[in-house]
Amino acid sequence: MNTSSALYSLGCRVSNGVVGGGRITGRPIFVTGNGRSGTTWLGETLARAPGLLYYREPCHPERNRMPPDRIDPIWSRYLPPDGRDPYFEQRLDAAFRGHAWHGSGLKPGTILRRTVTRPRILIKEVASFVSLEWVVARWDPEVLIILRHPAAYAASVQAMDQNRQEMTRFQRLRADPYLRAGPLADLHDHLAGIDDPLGAIAASWAIRTRTVMQARRQRHPDWRVIRYEDLAGNPVTEFRMLYDALGLEWSAGTERWIGERTRSDAPATATIRKSSDRIRSWKTAFSDRDIARLRAVLDPFDLPVYASDADWA
Repeated sequence: MNTSSALYSLGCRVSNGVVGGGRITGRPIFVTGNGRSGTTWLGETLARAPGLLYYREPCHPERNRMPPDRIDPIWSRYLPPDGRDPYFEQRLDAAFRGHAWHGSGLKPGTILRRTVTRPRILIKEVASFVSLEWVVARWDPEVLIILRHPAAYAASVQAMDQNRQEMTRFQRLRADPYLRAGPLADLHDHLAGIDDPLGAIAASWAIRTRTVMQARRQRHPDWRVIRYEDLAGNPVTEFRMLYDALGLEWSAGTERWIGERTRSDAPATATIRKSSDRIRSWKTAFSDRDIARLRAVLDPFDLPVYASDADWA
């Protein structure tokens, strides 16, 4: 361990010792969704509000220095509400307490200030999305789910050349005994017939989305859901409504920041540029045959979102 890493570890230990198990304000906010769906944009924009301590994907395996052979299962792991998992428990418990560790992404100055502040916790998570009901059972945060068109998700996954990884994740999700007995109970035959990369990408998206939306409909109507397309179409108005709903302080600076990051000439490092142009960008990525394949995989899931002909026009 080099000197800077050792000093960072020492700072984490000192800060965590001072903070202990409390010193937070209000109910934490948990932002989640499928990957490639705008969770980072949403989390970063909410984090502009004062008084928040923001964690970006505390369960991300690479940030937590997971061995290569243990990384992929993290992205397809489902936990029922009464389940146990040391990795997820350790990482999320630390974040909900406001603690620091090497994978937390907190800067040294933030760690130092944490010893004298009582922030409200804001967590943006992707790896534990399908296990959202488990997260809520343990930590009871305010939940904000962002959903994005499955074709846009598929286009992004393929652009990153992740067909192999997504096929593996689909196989794991499909074989999970809890999911097979619950949200996927009526889909065994349908899922068994999916053996192509595009179908697997769509099915992975649908399995996670159905699991979460089913739990919301049956037991958690208070979970907030926003569509990426609505957020991207009118970002200032939609974000201001979210700020109000979550009890966050809106400012002219936040409004200006949103405008700067969503205009057409925003820098390449911006989380999202010209957001309105991205709503239908997936239409140029797929042929009519590809779109028909996506819909054939998705239709049996009977999802409450992105199911109408208008959504695919």
